[in-house]
Amino acid sequence: MPYDSSEFRKFLKLVQQSNILKGEKIDEILNQLGGIEEILADDISILGYEQIGWKIGETADQAVLLHFLTEMRDEIEKFPDHRYYFAEAIVVGCRHSERDRDIHAIINSMPESYQAFLANHKSDFP
Repeated sequence: MPYDSSEFRKFLKLVQQSNILKGEKIDEILNQLGGIEEILADDISILGYEQIGWKIGETADQAVLLHFLTEMRDEIEKFPDHRYYFAEAIVVGCRHSERDRDIHAIINSMPESYQAFLANHKSDFP
């Protein structure tokens, strides 16, 4: 199935409906990149996925995050050329969070096809 910009919008709606981030926070994050229209026009949805994932990893409670990942696992696995970066950013955000995290449990809640890469990922981004 080919990726198009409507998939980014659909994914954001699912994230918002999950209540892991408030809609205002999602908008604030996207506005730092120029807003959703700019993100889509410039074809930089990967940056949007990264920034949303980072904020979720940094701020969500462990139990809430694990529930979210379980519920969203199939969606996260769709379009891996884009959504892998969402998963990666969650892990990086967790590693930089001041909250106590079980990174192993978080990685194990991700799509199986991503797990080996996430376990070995050492990179950092804001």
